[in-house]
Amino acid sequence: MRLRCALWARVRGRTLPVHDTSRCQTPRRRAPAVRAVLVMALFAISPALPVLAQETTEAPAPVDAGEISVSLALTGPPGCGSESDLASRIAWRTSRVRIVPVGASERRLEVALDVAEGSATATLSLTLPNGRRATRVLRAATCDEAIDAAALVAAVTLDPTASTATTPLDAGAAGTGATGGMGGTAAGPAPSARPPDGRGGSSGTDAASRSELSASVFVPAELISGPAPSLLYGVGFGVMGVWERDSVISPALRLSFAHFFGQEFQELGGTAYFSLTEGNVDLCPVRFGNEVVGFFLCASFAFGQLTAKGRETNDAEEHRRGWYVLGGTPLLEIRPADPFEVQLFGTIGAPLTRDQFQFGCPNDMTAATDCKTNIFHTVPSVSVQGGVALGVFFR
Repeated sequence: MRLRCALWARVRGRTLPVHDTSRCQTPRRRAPAVRAVLVMALFAISPALPVLAQETTEAPAPVDAGEISVSLALTGPPGCGSESDLASRIAWRTSRVRIVPVGASERRLEVALDVAEGSATATLSLTLPNGRRATRVLRAATCDEAIDAAALVAAVTLDPTASTATTPLDAGAAGTGATGGMGGTAAGPAPSARPPDGRGGSSGTDAASRSELSASVFVPAELISGPAPSLLYGVGFGVMGVWERDSVISPALRLSFAHFFGQEFQELGGTAYFSLTEGNVDLCPVRFGNEVVGFFLCASFAFGQLTAKGRETNDAEEHRRGWYVLGGTPLLEIRPADPFEVQLFGTIGAPLTRDQFQFGCPNDMTAATDCKTNIFHTVPSVSVQGGVALGVFFR
């Protein structure tokens, strides 16, 4: 008897021993009410008024139960943006967010402004108390529109109940003062010292869509059924790139390599040994979810080499067969904290080559009654593969 591999056909070969075997996701702050007091009471407390006034001035503002503190840092070219202007625009949209000095809060909002001819870009980076970092890239026609868009995104991100209405013309000026909050430019009243009008505000809102690239490297542990009589297990290495957008159409490309360790299977006629080396290409046009959890639907193509060997036989043979599978892969990507990620995936596909493996009779015993061909494995029409991967990602 001998191990034979054929594309739905037997392969002739040399004689093997017959006895061998094998397997295989505002409230408005109310100003304190001022009431008139009795004249006599006023005279009675007048000596203490300076002290009381000083204490009232120095006393910290009451803290709302739902207050959200965040430190703010803004960088940009001269004449484009200031922290006080951005803070006033955020305050106009929500009274729950309080801007504090750098280091006084675990939340950090960093805004970088960049102005090119005919356009402006604001890059927001928000660091949360758990260490996770979220990034947005906003594009607008002017620096003023970019700042207003940044204020809108920052306010809604920190406080989902924040107003998304178009800001009034004097909202930004109230926070920047007569000096102009855009770095002190002398060329008249700086237009960027005020939020844009209705048309500009709308442009800022449109510019708040997210568009950025991220990449990850990971190590998968996988199981596969189909190429061998039973499951094979293996480990590998992979890379993945994602175009992250505020849309279901957020394409990704995933490339991975895995080696499935050899297994021995005892069968009538000998011992069969199977191993597989495989590469995978996954094209994922759609993505559902958010920045922490993403679910991809992918088209997959696997290619590699399947090795089958006969053992415990006097006439051992080795066959190396091409392994090609076309199918689909659902992929769940979880990013619990920067920069770590976990992937859960599974592939269902159709092997393009379906081989048979058997221990057969030698040529001179084909008519003998004591020798029967043992076809112990045929590659099925459906192959299933899946696993878990641990990795890190970069933006």
